[in-house]
Amino acid sequence: MRPTLFGSSALPLFGVHHAPTGTPRDVGVVLFYPGLQEYGSAHGVMRSLASALAARGFHAFRFDYRGSGDSAGDPEDATMDAWAEDARAACDEIRDAAGVTRLMFVGLRLGAAVAALVSATQPGVEGLFLWDPVVLGERYLEDLELLDATRRLRLMHPPKRAVDDGLAGYAFPQRVRDSIAKLDLRRLELARAMRIETFVAHPRGDVIAFCEALRRRGVSIDVHSTGEDDGVGQAAGREAALFASRAVAAIVTRLEGRS
Repeated sequence: MRPTLFGSSALPLFGVHHAPTGTPRDVGVVLFYPGLQEYGSAHGVMRSLASALAARGFHAFRFDYRGSGDSAGDPEDATMDAWAEDARAACDEIRDAAGVTRLMFVGLRLGAAVAALVSATQPGVEGLFLWDPVVLGERYLEDLELLDATRRLRLMHPPKRAVDDGLAGYAFPQRVRDSIAKLDLRRLELARAMRIETFVAHPRGDVIAFCEALRRRGVSIDVHSTGEDDGVGQAAGREAALFASRAVAAIVTRLEGRS
């Protein structure tokens, strides 16, 4: 596990390269974290996923977007376009560090949306693995509002937010909200040659609509139900999904099959 700073000197980004501990493969797997509100809960499971991939010979690379984790930048800069730019820099980094030309993307929640957006224009991406993907930005923002309210109720806080214009304790400027609100993966044009797989606790209407839209364009896409318990309430289910051990196992197995 090799931590590194990459990108520009003006805006250094933090990443971790998990080099193969098993028989090396000529494949790099870039892991895309979810948004800030779910980042903390996802960190451990994404690290476990990276370690599991390295044990099977993959070069796994996880990184923090600008304005998140250990990367530079402010929350005001954390738009979808900016995060897509960071992801492209991460692809360049793993290519340089590992000498690979073939890439696979694994994205969780909002990270799945970023991965899908980047894969549409990034060369050498052979597989796209979307874990509980955010398909519609507007619906995601509604989920965050519910998550924020649930957390504050659980902690018995007064009915106000700790951060102005924030959600779940994180600053969430209007320009960032606006960039997410425009998201609609159903309209995304993806390469027909790329294999796409989605992993959800139980098939959701928005994910099914996304898959059907791609299939009408001739794109091959599969939906895998991990069968995880969604918990009580939508927000609780979203947090519970971040620790889904079955999903991790399923993703690793499918990546091995596709490599």
